[in-house]
Amino acid sequence: SATPDRLPMFGELQPGLYVAAGLGARGLLWAPLGAELLASSICGECLPLEESLVRAIDPLRFASRRHD
Repeated sequence: SATPDRLPMFGELQPGLYVAAGLGARGLLWAPLGAELLASSICGECLPLEESLVRAIDPLRFASRRHD
């Protein structure tokens, strides 16, 4: 599966519920980095990506969009 913007989703949807989805055809490339990102986030460690990249793949990026 893929997302409308073709970027994967890695992050927390709600407290204690994490998601790794939307990898599309690049799943083999995204999965290890996404797993490291989720593990770091859950354990409270430094994230392996810049903040702007973390926001770009945050699953809540679709929550603020209006559907007209």
